[in-house]
Amino acid sequence: MHAKIDNEVNMAGASHNSDRAAARPIQAALSSLRAKIVTDRNKSLAAFDPVAFDSIIYRQSRLRPPPGVRLSSRIAKSGSTSRNGEQAYLPVNPAIHKMHKRSQHWYKEKCEEIKRRPSRKAWFGKVGARQRWLRAEEEKLERSGQEARHHATMPPFEPPEPRCVKRILDFGDVPEKELPEYVHSNPAWLKACAWLRKCEEQTTQYQRQVDKSKEEAELYYEKNFCAG
Repeated sequence: MHAKIDNEVNMAGASHNSDRAAARPIQAALSSLRAKIVTDRNKSLAAFDPVAFDSIIYRQSRLRPPPGVRLSSRIAKSGSTSRNGEQAYLPVNPAIHKMHKRSQHWYKEKCEEIKRRPSRKAWFGKVGARQRWLRAEEEKLERSGQEARHHATMPPFEPPEPRCVKRILDFGDVPEKELPEYVHSNPAWLKACAWLRKCEEQTTQYQRQVDKSKEEAELYYEKNFCAG
C-alpha cells in the first residue's frame, strides 16, 4: 500500500516537473515579447514631436493655441510623396473603372435602374430567383430592341460588356513565340499552354464543322422546300 502511494507521489512530482519544463519556453517567449513592446514604445516616445502634434491639432479648427504652445510653420507629411521610379500596380481596368463623361439622361436612367432592381439583401439565399430576374430583364431589353427596329426607331442603348466577362482567360489563343518570358522559363507552364492551344484548336475545328453542317442543311432546305 505504501509502495503504491509512493509511486503515485513520484508520478505526480514527475508530471509537475515536466509541466514546469514545458512552461519555461513559453515564459521566455512572453518575456522577449514584453521587452520588444517596451522597446518599441520607448522608440515611439523618443520620436514624438509635440510641436508637430499641436500644429496638426490646432490647424484643423479655428481654435487658437493656448499660451506657451508653439506651432510649426511646416508639417512633414509622411508617405505623401512617392519615390522616383516607384510604380503602383492595381487590379483595375481603365475601360471599366476610369471615369467617363455621362449625360444627365444617362444618370437619370441609371438612378431609375438602381431603384428598380432589388438590393443585395433581398437576393440573399435566392440564387435561382435572381437568375430568373436577370434573364427577364435581358428578354425585356431584347424585346424593346426588336420593337424599336420594327418601328424604325432608335433601340435602347445596351452598354457593351467587358471582353473578359464571358471569356476564359488563358494562353490558349496566344502563339508560343508570343508568350511572356516568365512562362517560357517554366516548363510546366509551357506544357499547360500547349495543352490549352490544342483545346482551342479542337474547339475551333468543331465549331467550323457545326457551321458547315448548318450551312449545308439550310441550303438543302431552301433547294428542296423553298423552290416553289
